[in-house]
Amino acid sequence: MNRERRPRGTGTFVAAVVVASALVAPEATARPAEADVSQPSGERHTITLVTGDRVDLYSSDDGQHNAVFTAAPGREHVGYTTRTVDGRFHLVPGDAAALIDADRLDAALFDLTGLVAAGYDDVGSPLLPLIVQYDPDAAGVQSTALPPGVTERFVLESINARAVWQPRDRAAAFWPSVAATAAVRKVWLSRRFQAVLDRSVPQVGALSAWAGGFDGTGVKVAVVDSGIDTAHPDLDDGKVVAAANFSTDPDAADRNGHGTHVASTVAGTGEASAVVRKGVAPGAKLLNAKALNARGLGSDAAVIEALEWAAAQGADVVNMSLGSLDPARGPDPLTMAVDAVSRTSGTLVVVAAGNQGERGTSTITSPGWADEALTVGAVDREDAVADFSSRGPRLGDHAIKPDLVAPGVDIVAARAEGTRGGPVVDERYQQLSGTSMATPHVAGAAAILAQQHPTYTNSELKGALISTARTATGVGVHDQGGGRLDVARAFAQRVHAVPGTLDLGYLRWPHPTPVTRNVTYTNTTTSEVASRLSLDVSKEDGTAPPAGMFTLGSPQVTVPAGGTASVAVSVDPTAGPAGRYEGYLVGTAGDVTVHTSVGVYVEPEVYDVTVTAVPRDGELDEVSQVVLWSPGSGTAVRSVSADKSTVTFRLPPGTYIAAGFLIKTEAGPGRRFEEVTFVGDPRFEVSGDTALTLDGRTANEIVVDTELPAVTVAATLGVHRAAGGREMSFHQVAPYRVRAYAAPTETVTDGEFEFLSRWDLMAPSDEGGAPPSYEYDLLLPEKQRVPSSLAYTIDRSNTAIVDTFYRADVEGEAGSDIRMPRRPYEADFGEHPRTVPRPSHRTYFVSADDTQWQHAVQPTRSGAEEFLGPFTAYKPGEVIREEALGRPALPGTTPSMTPSERTGDTFTFNVSPLVDSGGHRRLLPDSGEAHRTGLWANGELLDEGPVPPHRGWPMTVLPDPAVYRLLYTSEQSAPWAPYSTRIRTEWTIPSGRPADGTTDRVPLMRLDYRPALDDHNRAPGGAFGFPLHVGHVPGVHGAPVATVQGWASSDDGSTWEPMSLLDLGDGDYVARLRHPSSGAVSLRVVAADTAGNGIDQTVIRAYGVSGP
Repeated sequence: MNRERRPRGTGTFVAAVVVASALVAPEATARPAEADVSQPSGERHTITLVTGDRVDLYSSDDGQHNAVFTAAPGREHVGYTTRTVDGRFHLVPGDAAALIDADRLDAALFDLTGLVAAGYDDVGSPLLPLIVQYDPDAAGVQSTALPPGVTERFVLESINARAVWQPRDRAAAFWPSVAATAAVRKVWLSRRFQAVLDRSVPQVGALSAWAGGFDGTGVKVAVVDSGIDTAHPDLDDGKVVAAANFSTDPDAADRNGHGTHVASTVAGTGEASAVVRKGVAPGAKLLNAKALNARGLGSDAAVIEALEWAAAQGADVVNMSLGSLDPARGPDPLTMAVDAVSRTSGTLVVVAAGNQGERGTSTITSPGWADEALTVGAVDREDAVADFSSRGPRLGDHAIKPDLVAPGVDIVAARAEGTRGGPVVDERYQQLSGTSMATPHVAGAAAILAQQHPTYTNSELKGALISTARTATGVGVHDQGGGRLDVARAFAQRVHAVPGTLDLGYLRWPHPTPVTRNVTYTNTTTSEVASRLSLDVSKEDGTAPPAGMFTLGSPQVTVPAGGTASVAVSVDPTAGPAGRYEGYLVGTAGDVTVHTSVGVYVEPEVYDVTVTAVPRDGELDEVSQVVLWSPGSGTAVRSVSADKSTVTFRLPPGTYIAAGFLIKTEAGPGRRFEEVTFVGDPRFEVSGDTALTLDGRTANEIVVDTELPAVTVAATLGVHRAAGGREMSFHQVAPYRVRAYAAPTETVTDGEFEFLSRWDLMAPSDEGGAPPSYEYDLLLPEKQRVPSSLAYTIDRSNTAIVDTFYRADVEGEAGSDIRMPRRPYEADFGEHPRTVPRPSHRTYFVSADDTQWQHAVQPTRSGAEEFLGPFTAYKPGEVIREEALGRPALPGTTPSMTPSERTGDTFTFNVSPLVDSGGHRRLLPDSGEAHRTGLWANGELLDEGPVPPHRGWPMTVLPDPAVYRLLYTSEQSAPWAPYSTRIRTEWTIPSGRPADGTTDRVPLMRLDYRPALDDHNRAPGGAFGFPLHVGHVPGVHGAPVATVQGWASSDDGSTWEPMSLLDLGDGDYVARLRHPSSGAVSLRVVAADTAGNGIDQTVIRAYGVSGP
């Protein structure tokens, strides 16, 4: 439909989601590696999706987001949904939703929060890393054609996949092949991974094995990490027998230091410490499989390729002290590769559990999630599990992880030349903490056992290490696994159990039958060993299971000399309550003790919830979304379409919100949206197998009646539900002139419920295509229910008028604008940019209620530069004049920005590179500018960097009172901006440490120039005066102004003439100067307050001059 809205009274209004990293716990006194001063934190990130659509993600200081969506060419008709659950913001184009639902597309590709956190925005990663996995029944990956629009990185044979780069501008070629190529099983985001011993080696008992003549000699251990410094005395002389580089660095050298530290913990000779700091298996040889770069970062594709190379090189053991940025939720390419390589090559893969322990339980990262991985947590010197060590159970199936723990706190090992990741002990050694440090202790122990038992399989090595570990009393299985590594017992005992970790499974409701698994005991001695068996299992809350729920096939087991014997372990899930159970099966025979970690998850009752979507009129002709959410069970999203209008969810009992967004498109090419219909039940009870019909035929049209004619640019329907301390928001965004409908609901009395419609309407274009002179930005909420009538009259009683004047330094420039809403709860919106010629004037009618609005202005259509206004809640009937892109534009802060602060001995400054005359702060562009910030105390340089002072850059300062000098300089030369080309701002700040537990706001001084300029930011030539306010940044009450001086220049700062300043009191002045007949005016003002704070600011080409 393309009907225009007519004035009221003449007609009806027609409405239109793994990256790899080294697992090192952060050093408390050092700046974290991720606190890179390369760019300010938050603000705006541009992300080109795998579909080719571009999303600009805006982040506020409190963590809320808005997204501006720009469809790829030819995809303007595609709608999308946004979903926010527990702070994670997902934006999914409509044609991607069905592929995610069919498990053919990784949902992480549309997790905007995760993509930004991983550095996968367009600036952080101009090439999108993907893994294209092929169907197992298809031809080998080598014989399968490379999809269009990508370049190959690696062939990952272990998972029948290719790792590819997708240039952001080639997505349009690649995306159509995703659905069209039958051989493609799934397209994954190639996640980023990061790198996650003198006392610790004796702590695990390695000296006993050495005394027995076993130190790993003859065993190869591959270190998949950031490289190895082969010139280090502990690792030279042929210690590394082969090397390969799979990282983005040019070679296999270690420029990070993590890999060298890990390698020396595995097998370092200790030569640089007079053999005091030997590794666990100093006789082992090493393979250097470099997958992480100089920053300790890499991709799962690189790690998989390194793993495959290591196995091909004959590695007996592989150490992977790395992990994903977030806990793993299930199998992914890397965990699948670990399992596949382990099973086909016989290599034992030892993996860090992750450093997410302070986030609570179920924080195991990838690849530690893998079944075959020997997953390692960390303990301190007293064998207490470290706070940072990731805990189980495993997300998704509640399986036991970690498998065991090892020393990982304050580990001293080799330091690669020129690196520093933690406290430096001396030239050759440094101290690090993390599960990264615990893992090589276990890899070294595995090398010792591999030497001692050359016929052992990787499963037997794994079982031997777990079953002989030292369990701590009162510590759960999902915290410590089998316990702390005990090399002395594993070496000496000679009786081991396989598996060391026995998972009886995830027993799905209604779990009618018992489950039995076997534990096999191996005896390598010359005498039989008869062990008494005890099974001690408890529920997760510590209560004992009912008698008979867990049983053993025999109370004892006799293992013949040089042989094996098995015992059955059974669970009857019908004999006890649902939930997670954990404990140990322990066998004892004299001084021989062997144990197996035991766990099972008995699923609580769950039921099939069958949802049928019935469109308002006719068939579903576009993929539509159905959402079910409860605070206890989280969010489930399924797609429905013409050939699949019924879907089934499997959900536990509870109260849910059920929400369906049903789409109808126009016939013909492009298939533009014609209708979007919301049908839902905000209090849908599940207590058994249930059927729910979302009947669009009960929906009523949303009618918006405006005073002036208007047509729809875009419309959004959304719901928000909050209950039980959690909340969820889901929005369907429909482009173009769309009708919208919603079915009425009952009133919600528990928690919060809101239905809303968001409308972007503009004046109809005339025949000449002139830009619209007015627009409507409307958000219409309905609280606690959807009423039967959704007719809205839009007038001065519920809107504010915002008259906006767009300035332009040069003639004929076109930009764009976006007005982004913000509700009182956590909800993230998707918006579309609107073209705005400059200079121009446009009137906006904006909803005036409890919605806040933020106006974003882009000076050019490229969107590379952007100015953001503050969040503002308008009052009905008020008229506001807004000026955008006016001069002078200066460094500063706005009321919506967090002020600069000092806590303890740390300054955190927050200064935008530019704030225009209307209070819009400029976001730092991706490139093309030069910025420099430095901080001095009493004349001594403390810190500096090539960016503005921003919140992501804490600066350590002196504990005693001092006078600080903060200097920020910037230069830019954009064609659209011939003014404010060079700015130098120097602040003087007397400061002492605040009282403990308090934070002081920093009273940065501020200059506010207010010259009367024309639409091109020019003043007339000749005598001129303008108001000048001298004070402090918003949110700070500073001391009175003491002194002010000013100068002006008409030759870009080569010469200066004093300005006359008339003092009006309270920091207000009138500046008088004489302009040339053309060109530009530069300004310099120096001011101070009575407390000693000061500012010295020079703005080259502050504004233009138009003539006499």
